[in-house]
Amino acid sequence: MNKKNILAGVFGAAMCLALGSCVNNNGSNDQRLYYPLSNCFAIVTDMSDGSMKAIKGVNYNLDLNITKSTAEVGITGLELPDGAKYPGIDLSGLRVATDKNWTVVTAANPGVEVAGFGVKPTFSTFKLQILDRVVGQAYVPSLAISYDMNEHYHVFSSLSGQIVTGTSVATAQNGSEFENNSALIGLSFDVETMKVIIELPASQFAAGMPAQNIVFKDVPFIISRNGIANISVDNLTPFIGETPYPNFPITNLQGVYDFVGGLTLNFTCTLGPAPYDVVITAKQS
Repeated sequence: MNKKNILAGVFGAAMCLALGSCVNNNGSNDQRLYYPLSNCFAIVTDMSDGSMKAIKGVNYNLDLNITKSTAEVGITGLELPDGAKYPGIDLSGLRVATDKNWTVVTAANPGVEVAGFGVKPTFSTFKLQILDRVVGQAYVPSLAISYDMNEHYHVFSSLSGQIVTGTSVATAQNGSEFENNSALIGLSFDVETMKVIIELPASQFAAGMPAQNIVFKDVPFIISRNGIANISVDNLTPFIGETPYPNFPITNLQGVYDFVGGLTLNFTCTLGPAPYDVVITAKQS
């Protein structure tokens, strides 16, 4: 069962990124890494009234100086609720640290440069967290970015496509459990429709069940200003590939996705007359 194929849509949304490195830059011996982080969404919260605006197509370019533990970040495609559209923002003076396997880039009041825009925005805080990962043969990092702008807006941003790994446990009516310790879950968030596609490649919920590439389409979610997505639907028809299977309904689906902490997902899957309660716990690892 080719997990990479079933997750092709999520891989496309998550990455199509290239990771570049340069040991000698303009005569410098500093070691640098360049991360072009494209196809991100942003949730912009007006801190005065709590209202939110969702934006697609925000891009970040992270220039990481490994030698000096500093970074610069370029932002394009950002639009604020007040109508301000910035063609490009460059942030400097960022510091780099590590937190377990995550690289963390932070600054209070970083340097700001804007080309082609009359009024320069202000950033009171900036935090970018990135976890380098290879899934299959693709580079698929985990990413979470947050910052406060213009003393008025809080922004949370991440990649639209997400992949996590973990464990699924399916419990039958008689209490017996079937556990899969190599579960792979793909999520593709659309902040315009506020729907997420959940992909479960090579899934099994019972010992006699053949592994199936299961897809839950257009599942509603809401997201907090700090990047916690709550996923919920009473019932849905699962797909195997592009074929719907209404005779195997999914009910009572509830989930929470933390763009740094991972996924918890609960639902009931009915295989013939037998319902199975499924619990999935997965992380960015």
